[in-house]
Amino acid sequence: MSRQDWPMDALSPSWAAPIGPSCSRDWRRAGRSRSAMNLWQTLRASSSSAWRITICSSRAKPRLVQCTSCNTTGLSRLALAARPLGLAAILGNIDRRHGDPHTVVRASPSAIQFGKGAGHQGKDAGTVFEEVNFVIRASKVPTTVPHTNFLNLIFKGDVSAADLVEQFAKTREVVVMPYQDEGKKHEWTSEILEAFLSGVERPISPEIFELIVSDAIIPFKLGEYTILQTVSMVEQMSIAVPNHVESYLLSCGYPAADIHAFVDKTLGIMHGIWPDRLSC
Repeated sequence: MSRQDWPMDALSPSWAAPIGPSCSRDWRRAGRSRSAMNLWQTLRASSSSAWRITICSSRAKPRLVQCTSCNTTGLSRLALAARPLGLAAILGNIDRRHGDPHTVVRASPSAIQFGKGAGHQGKDAGTVFEEVNFVIRASKVPTTVPHTNFLNLIFKGDVSAADLVEQFAKTREVVVMPYQDEGKKHEWTSEILEAFLSGVERPISPEIFELIVSDAIIPFKLGEYTILQTVSMVEQMSIAVPNHVESYLLSCGYPAADIHAFVDKTLGIMHGIWPDRLSC
């Protein structure tokens, strides 16, 4: 297999993406993100002999890297956090936005479109976490941001809501939003996004790389299983950006710990419990 070394400054977000059928649209979105551009500029600025990318020639068999959609990314982060507690399945519904914030959408405020069966989001997440069963319906609701997921996480054995909140808070790129915060209720998605964005002051609004999960979790015991009903929020234009960048760099052979730390620091990505138990 012939190889060719390319310096980091030869790359640009317009084409330097893992090639696969599910990633092109989301990567084009990532390329329009100012923070994504800043990340690539930082990569180029830190380029050295240690930061060179080896690219196989066109005669070599292509290496495909799966880049998930916004909601599949959110599902995968939920599964990653909950798996140590004995996660068996995730069932529920995704309320997708009817249109993107920058588009003009004519929609009835009383109309919701629902799918006939399970959408691609859960099926795609199942290729990442093969030991977890995903059955997820996706609906379209008259809003532009965020996607809101109402998901039942099913565990074998006894698992408390507090256990799950603790796991969420320890997981990269996941922020827990308290339902009660010093006498104020965080129960409206628009207010939650406003509170989050006003606290982090990112250059583009909305630009939320984190999965936001409410701690308003409803537990239910069914025989030897525990069902925890959750609500999570996905900002569709930003959430997959760090994972797409990481997937590219990891496929080039860079150590995972170095890449995760670099991306988190560059984009200022947080995890923990809002507002005063957050880490970057």
